[in-house]
Amino acid sequence: MLPLSGNGAMLGFAVEGAPPPPPNVNPEIAAASVTPGYFRALGTPIRRGRAFTDQDGADARVALINEAGVRRWYPDQDPLGKGAIMNGVRREIVGIVGDVLQRQPGQTAAPQLFVPIAQRTTRSLKIVLRTTGDPLAQSAAVRETIRGIDPELAITAFTPLEQLVARSIARPRLYTSLLSLFAAVGLILSATGIFGVMSYAVAQRSREIGIRMALGAQVGDVLRLVVGRAAALTAVGLALGIAGSLALGRVIQGQLFGVTLFDPLTLATVTLVLATSAGLASFLPARRAVSLDPSTTLREG
Repeated sequence: MLPLSGNGAMLGFAVEGAPPPPPNVNPEIAAASVTPGYFRALGTPIRRGRAFTDQDGADARVALINEAGVRRWYPDQDPLGKGAIMNGVRREIVGIVGDVLQRQPGQTAAPQLFVPIAQRTTRSLKIVLRTTGDPLAQSAAVRETIRGIDPELAITAFTPLEQLVARSIARPRLYTSLLSLFAAVGLILSATGIFGVMSYAVAQRSREIGIRMALGAQVGDVLRLVVGRAAALTAVGLALGIAGSLALGRVIQGQLFGVTLFDPLTLATVTLVLATSAGLASFLPARRAVSLDPSTTLREG
């Protein structure tokens, strides 16, 4: 099985010596047949034990299990050297490998058992090739090598691993783009609304501002009066918005890859952007307020 391409075959599984499961439970584990160089080609680490070797032939009856399988089936014991019953066949676990995502990036790795391909053959093979340059540039050499082994073998396609990753995140990436667009529109509307409200507030309080300046109020005093009110309203809005995002964030939590629901950096960045936009949107009305002529304002008032 290639990463991000499915779980593979689901086979019956049991831990040797463990009590039988209830009648209504059908314990299964994802199974894959691999060659000794599979994990090295993918860069999957061997956490403990050993990887397969060329000596692990049809009679070896050995297996490797991933870390998710250890957490699921061997939570309180060391699986190395223990027996695992897969479809009624006992295999000895000789190594633990790192988790490789079998499905979408938002889904955790499932328990998976690996056996040597000599012990469990398959009708179709997927060959993993590690290269130092463009992998597609090696396609002609790979085809020629396979034809040298058997000219009747069919080669379906060459797919770079990065393309598998791109396919798996295509839909979440689209959703993220749409959400970003809606967020940008919302930010523009919010800034426009703040600007309109603050302009109206300045117009309504122009006589008050004129009186304050006539009585000796400084430019800084008027700026603090206008911007301070905007800052107070912005703080209330940010508090309500952060509380709402934490409450409703679970709806899209499955689309957040590598980001937790409560991510301080993300929340701080959003707060800074919104506060800055609110500050800029209230600054122009504040500048207009300090430019008012007290005598003209009092006459018109």
